Formats: sequence, C-alpha cells, structure tokens
Amino acid sequence: MLKVAAHHQKDTDLDGVSDLLDECPATPTGESADSIGCSEGSETMMVTEFLIQATAALRQTREIGR
Repeated sequence: MLKVAAHHQKDTDLDGVSDLLDECPATPTGESADSIGCSEGSETMMVTEFLIQATAALRQTREIGR
C-alpha cells in the first residue's frame, strides 16, 4: 500500500511517511512501509543493532572494571 505524505512535508526516503514521523528514515526504495515508516524486516534489523550496541557497551564496562 502506497501512502503519500502531504506535499509540504519532506519524505526523504519516499516511503509515504514524513521525515518528522518516520522511525525508519532509510526505507529501501520499492519496499512498502507501515504507518511509522518501517518496512517489513526493519524491526529485526533494529533489534539486531540494539543487541550489537548493548554487547559492545557491556564489553567496555567489563574492560573498565578490570
């Protein structure tokens, strides 16, 4: 389903969700997006990125504690 942002609202990734509301500002071209601007599978990518960052932070904390 293609959503169209109002012409006065910028939609950089052209997913139909204005940049002000877009929680996934780099939706790949041609992929459909939900009401918050995220394509299918982007939640998995966000969780993976969070886990990578959390693991790195934990390692830094352990290094500081030694």
